Amino acid sequence: MNVAPPIRRATPDDAAGIARVQIDGWRRAYRGLLPGRVLADLSLPELTVTWASILRGEAGVPGSTNLVAVDDDGVCGFVCRGPVRIERGEAADATVEVFALYVGLGRSLMRAALAGMWEDGHRTAVLWVLRGNMRARRFYERGGWRPDGAERASEDGLGLPSVRYRIQIPGTSRGSEDLRISRDPPTFSGSPNRA
Repeated sequence: MNVAPPIRRATPDDAAGIARVQIDGWRRAYRGLLPGRVLADLSLPELTVTWASILRGEAGVPGSTNLVAVDDDGVCGFVCRGPVRIERGEAADATVEVFALYVGLGRSLMRAALAGMWEDGHRTAVLWVLRGNMRARRFYERGGWRPDGAERASEDGLGLPSVRYRIQIPGTSRGSEDLRISRDPPTFSGSPNRA
């Protein structure tokens, strides 16, 4: 039996691991959806600097929380959650984005993010996904997310069609410990199967 990696708040020391997982996730998820040059040009050093700035609170959306799952090899997944940016004009409390290297870990990260949103008083969340990213869309739909009819061009400069998903955040009586979230350094033993 494999033990799931614990989930905790990200620190600036996690920046390189988050950047590595994000680049790996983008290259797997967006192959065939984004131009190959965009995926080839993803820079670990540049993205690490960006994440370090976000995790120090110098950039990013104010009020956001970033969680990581960490195994013996380092960061193996992360989720970003936070308030919806006002300039988007979205009628929701919060937004979320998840990346994971293990099968099943994405669901755990999403549950942790939604539980934290609920605890923070949010009741509705939205996210945007590329229209053609059917794997991600199935993942979200299995988790209770539904497209709400809104579409837009992606904000990455490529202008690809994106679909907005929405969820009413399920209430929870479980505390952080039940969701394996900790502010302490991870204590993980075992090696889950890589996706």
